[in-house]
Amino acid sequence: MRASGAAVLGVGAGALLGGLVARVKEPRKRRVGWIIAASVGGLSTIGGAVALGLGAQASGRHNDPSPWTDDDRRAINGAGAAHTTGATFLGLGAGALASAITGLLLDRSGRFLVSAGPQVRVGGGALVIEGRF
Repeated sequence: MRASGAAVLGVGAGALLGGLVARVKEPRKRRVGWIIAASVGGLSTIGGAVALGLGAQASGRHNDPSPWTDDDRRAINGAGAAHTTGATFLGLGAGALASAITGLLLDRSGRFLVSAGPQVRVGGGALVIEGRF
C-alpha cells in the first residue's frame, strides 16, 4: 500500500509539472519545456522501475520462516525504502511523460491532431491513440 500511495503521489507531481509548463506564454518555450519534461519523465520512469525491482528483489531475499535479527530488519527497511522510492519516481515519470506528450499533441496552433479508437477482441481490448507533433 505504501508503494501504491507513493506512485499516485508521483503521478500527481508529474502531471503538475506538465501543467506548469502549459502556463508559459511563448509557444516555442512551452514546446521546449514539454520536450524537457518528457525526457525527464522517461528517465524517471526507467530509474523508478529499476529501483522498484531492486527493492522488491531485496525484500524477497528475507522471506524465510526463520526468526529475523536486527540486521534482517534493517535490510528489510532499506528494501522497503528503495521500493517506495522506486514507485514514487515511476509515478513521477509516468505523470510527467503523459502530461508532456498530451501538451505537445494538443498545442499545435489550435489544430486537434489526436485520434483515439477502441479495439475489442476475444480475450482482451485496447485503446489506440494516434497523433502528430
